[in-house]
Amino acid sequence: MADRLWTREEVLLTINLYCKLPYAKLRQTTPEVKELARLLGRTPSAISMRCCNYVQFDPVESKRVKGFTRVAKLDRTIFTEINGDWENFAVICEQLLEQYRKQYVRLNKNKKDTLLASPTWEKEVELPFGSVKKQMLNTRIGQRFFREAVLSAYNHQCCITGLRHDALLVASHIKPWKDSDLKTERTNPRNGLCLSPLYDRAFDAGLMTIDEQYRIVFDRQIYDCAENKIVKHLFKQYEGKFINLPERFAPEQLFLAYHRNHVFHRIER
Repeated sequence: MADRLWTREEVLLTINLYCKLPYAKLRQTTPEVKELARLLGRTPSAISMRCCNYVQFDPVESKRVKGFTRVAKLDRTIFTEINGDWENFAVICEQLLEQYRKQYVRLNKNKKDTLLASPTWEKEVELPFGSVKKQMLNTRIGQRFFREAVLSAYNHQCCITGLRHDALLVASHIKPWKDSDLKTERTNPRNGLCLSPLYDRAFDAGLMTIDEQYRIVFDRQIYDCAENKIVKHLFKQYEGKFINLPERFAPEQLFLAYHRNHVFHRIER
């Protein structure tokens, strides 16, 4: 019997999972992989292999990880579309997941297995009605996707200190959110750095930036913020050091250049 062809919806959901899991977790035993397999009626190994194939689409990860080389034309086309509208991709995937979850529950009422918890977007905050509500909801979904994709890309570690605890990590925009294009930049994981709150605040305030070689640069004013031993521990020891680059979605040089030219040295008072 010939293999069942993959649909556009299945590919979208598989790419969505690839964006949200570190490469080491794209295994058939990972709960998220097993769940998507149940929802799509596929095997966990099929989901895992499909995700691993996407390594080719990232110039950094493809050099680090060797192995899978086959990628369907449909997948390439969808990846190109995603790069043109990241927020729409995030919203569509959340809608699809909800549909597949409801269908799975309806068809498997007597089974004991349960699905993983999913975010309840509309219950998290008070939202107005109509088009404003839709836009606010889409923005929240895009922000959640951005955080998950950025933290996953950096293996849930601060790219400066190596700190690893999600509650102490921020998906920081390189080109500020307010200045970013809605479709191609705001939700684009390549416009993100995984930082602990202190360095996220310094980056946003223009007291720190990243140069063309991905080295850390501090504004001299930051050295006057505390006693020398504290400044040395928090800042001076990292000056000129390379950030820990992510497994995928390496910071886009155009975004870094924007930060250096328009945010760095622009100190908030």
